[in-house]
Amino acid sequence: MYSPPIKYDDFLQKFPTEANAFQFYQKSCGIYCPSCGDKQFSYLRDDKPYMAYCKKCHKEFSILKDTIFVRKETDFRFWLYIGYLHYRMQTDMIIDRLNIAALQRDMQGTTYKSLCRINRKLARWFDETDASDRDNLFASLHRILSVPYTRLTLPTSDLV
Repeated sequence: MYSPPIKYDDFLQKFPTEANAFQFYQKSCGIYCPSCGDKQFSYLRDDKPYMAYCKKCHKEFSILKDTIFVRKETDFRFWLYIGYLHYRMQTDMIIDRLNIAALQRDMQGTTYKSLCRINRKLARWFDETDASDRDNLFASLHRILSVPYTRLTLPTSDLV
């Protein structure tokens, strides 16, 4: 029976929105404005959370430009999750291959064809020998996902 190291529902607890995934990506990869090099920028719209606006040079840019994650209209969390599974296959040998049909059952809102395309692109990327940005991204993702999810609770003495 196919069992990934982390279920997609557990992954979604760490990244409830696509914007959370983009913020993680920005912090992990050190994204900067391609025009002026400034790292302080804001995100423009909820419907396109990968688009950023540089306050210094007043230009709009995509944080995914010139990366493997340039996408059509697929949720960025799908990319991160499947990439994380590839990372675990490469580093820990937890699983020997991905079962895309099983993933599609768990990952509502996507098609089998989209998952196959994502899987193919990421598999090629993981076959490359020199990809330090890839290793940094997924190593930091692994650190986040290995910490158990806990809900914030206040001590009862603080309640009035």
